[in-house]
Parts: sequence; structure tokens; C-alpha cells
Amino acid sequence: MLTKASNDFHRAHLYYHIRVIKCNQGAYQEPAALYERSDKIFRILLSRNHPDLAVFYNNIDQMYTELGDYLKSLKLYKKSVKISKISLSQNHPNLAYCYDNMGQLYCYMGDHCKELEFYEKAQKIRQAFRRSNHPDLAQSYNNIGDMYYKMGDYLRALEAHEKSLKIYKTISASKSSPFSYCLRQYRYCASRNG
Repeated sequence: MLTKASNDFHRAHLYYHIRVIKCNQGAYQEPAALYERSDKIFRILLSRNHPDLAVFYNNIDQMYTELGDYLKSLKLYKKSVKISKISLSQNHPNLAYCYDNMGQLYCYMGDHCKELEFYEKAQKIRQAFRRSNHPDLAQSYNNIGDMYYKMGDYLRALEAHEKSLKIYKTISASKSSPFSYCLRQYRYCASRNG
């Protein structure tokens, strides 16, 4: 398939998608080489601040997080945020995904203050640019609730999970995995608060 790609841009996308498949299978070492190939092609073909590069870096850094290379992952997240702010806007909804991922990275690194900072940035963007019952906003509240739960602030965790549950209920997602997870977290927080 790679040899039949019509041009380098398509080839770079194929490398990228093969990397995604390999990562989903739990094989992270080989995808790192595929990332390097597609990154090299994208940097030649696209401008330094092209929005596709921001998406590319935001997705690739997850692989480095799984590999435990947090510094490389953080570098790519920052690159993605910088490009997004230049090519889109300071508060574009795509930036919220970058901030969510940075929050998750800081969670792995054990820095809950930074984790909260980035989850709240994502939530503020989503609150401003998404409808009030959008699943992305529910996910933001869920992330914030999880962070407070880990810090032992069960009342704030409960409040955040309550907001998330309310959104999931309005969008008829009561059988979805995020709803089930949120409901479980809500119950944990409620039991801690008495």
C-alpha cells in the first residue's frame, strides 16, 4: 500500500495510520520509527504552522506517553499547542484536545496542579465553544472530577462528576462507557462524602 501511495503526503498519512493501528495493538516501538518517517515528510511538505501538524503532534505524543518518554511527549504537546494557537486561535476547540492530553500527561507524571490547570483550560474552551450538553464538555468535567478524587477533595470531585452526569443524561448516553465510568466515579465520591 505504501508503494502505491500517489505522493509523499499520502505516504506520510499512511505511515501515520499504520502507527495508530500498531499503537492500538500495544506495539509502541515500531510506531516510533513510523512517526519519524511521517514527521520528516510532513515537515517538508507543510508549513511550520500548518494546523495538520498540530493534530499530528497531538496524536503522536500519546505514543511517547505510553512509552514513558514524558519529556518527548511534553515537547510535542507544547509544539502542538503553539501551532494551534498560531494557525487556529487562542481558544479553538481543537486546542482543548491538546490541553486534555497535557493534563493526562501531567497525571502520569504525578503533577496534579498542572493536571488540573490543563483540564480546566480544556473545560473553559469547551464551555465557550460547545453547546452546554456536548459530550466533550462532559469529558472535561469527568477529568476534573477524577483529578479532585485522586487529591482527596471528594466534594469537588462529586460536583464535577455531577455536572458530567447531567450532560450525559441529556444526550441519552446512559448506556455508553463514558456515562458508566462517570456514574461509577460519582458513586465513589458520594460514598466518600457520606
